Amino acid sequence: EARVASSEDGLEQDSKVETTTQNLYERHYRNNSGLCGAQYRNSSHAEAVYNCTLSLLPPKVNATWERIRHQINKTIPEFVKSMCNFTVAMPMDFYLAYMGSNGNSYSEEDKDSKTGSSAAVEVTEKLLTEAEENCTAHITGWTTEAPTTLEPTETQFEAIS
Repeated sequence: EARVASSEDGLEQDSKVETTTQNLYERHYRNNSGLCGAQYRNSSHAEAVYNCTLSLLPPKVNATWERIRHQINKTIPEFVKSMCNFTVAMPMDFYLAYMGSNGNSYSEEDKDSKTGSSAAVEVTEKLLTEAEENCTAHITGWTTEAPTTLEPTETQFEAIS
């Protein structure tokens, strides 16, 4: 009988951890207007929002994310789930692809530049967020309470097919 008691204690402890984890994701992603929010609310939207987001960002983000995704052998929905999982540490170059240059960039094109700025569109977290939000709104119809009205123009971004 002691075995049953310890087993019950273990289950009770596990369910508390699970509930806390579920609450964390619920709080963080339920109203998230980006890729992770779209994936959290309906995982079937993950691939379309991911592809749309990459099409609005400079090619180096697509190249980096796709290289990593293929290296770890994940489908797009699996990769998005990993990206949005708080316990998964993505490789450093995943983040470096959109940290922007601020004098200590790891990007070769920025190192060669005399001014420290590149001719290419700088990938910032703001640019990434806007791309994710535009795609989530367009594909899922879900927007935040104060939706962004920014629409990318053909000259701002290079579309990836």
